[in-house]
Amino acid sequence: QLQTLQTSIQQRNPLQEAQLANERQNTQLHAAISDAQAQVIANDTCSALEARLKAEIVQWKCSQESLAEQIAELNARSENRFSVLEARVGTVCMKELDAQVVASDACSALEA
Repeated sequence: QLQTLQTSIQQRNPLQEAQLANERQNTQLHAAISDAQAQVIANDTCSALEARLKAEIVQWKCSQESLAEQIAELNARSENRFSVLEARVGTVCMKELDAQVVASDACSALEA
């Protein structure tokens, strides 16, 4: 009986070793799959963030272009208004200068 038991144990050992080897391999495969899934999730997350960032950059560029156009329009209107005001002020100044010349001539005539 002892010999039969020893033979039985020896026969089980290779089976048990194969089963343990299978379990170790399964554990390693599960770890590798988990690592791969983590990398896929990280890559997907990075891709999503990159897409959002690119969209925001496009939006900022459009906003910047719009702002530049608005500033250019404002500058053109300001230049136009400045020219109009300058013409008005110039006309007023010329009238006042003419009035001063007339007054000065009148004073000079009175003094003489």
